[in-house]
Amino acid sequence: MSSDLEEQHDELLALLSIFDPEEFVRNESTSSGEFRVCAEVPEHFTVALRQVTVSFVILSFQMRH
Repeated sequence: MSSDLEEQHDELLALLSIFDPEEFVRNESTSSGEFRVCAEVPEHFTVALRQVTVSFVILSFQMRH
């Protein structure tokens, strides 16, 4: 394993130890992870993102009435 891959592996293990399984899910086949957040927000809520050093961001919203 290269140094970068080892560091990424270690970071994923650290995230797994910090967050509950419902909050952070690891995808071992792609050496990546996913944060899952459930929050109640007021009507007409706005989401603004400022991208930093991230490969990509996927937002998925599920509205409950």
